[in-house]
Amino acid sequence: RRSVPVTACSSTDQATCSGSTDWSAGFIVFTDGNGNGSVDGADAVLQTWTSTSPEIGTNSNADHAVYNSMGMATIGGGLATVNFNVKKAGCSGTRAKRVVMSLSGSLVTDKVDCTWVP
Repeated sequence: RRSVPVTACSSTDQATCSGSTDWSAGFIVFTDGNGNGSVDGADAVLQTWTSTSPEIGTNSNADHAVYNSMGMATIGGGLATVNFNVKKAGCSGTRAKRVVMSLSGSLVTDKVDCTWVP
């Protein structure tokens, strides 16, 4: 527990948020002391992920997701949930995965149709 907001966002340089809902190029997780969704001030990047493969597509309905200091999700833009979709090139049927982050901060994984395009 850090007792400060922690944000995950899409990132193309593994240092700043890209502002994109396409997370395929990578993403970062960082402390977000002022809760503005940007790495600045005393914020610390906790973890980075680069693109794993051009065959893996990842997108979301949000460009970032925030856990507040109490571990609850802070979801902006009028969204009820943040959805992360992952699929491999050539995916068919319901072999794509969706991870849903609710306002309570809980995560649920489900199989979804492969027809979405990251």
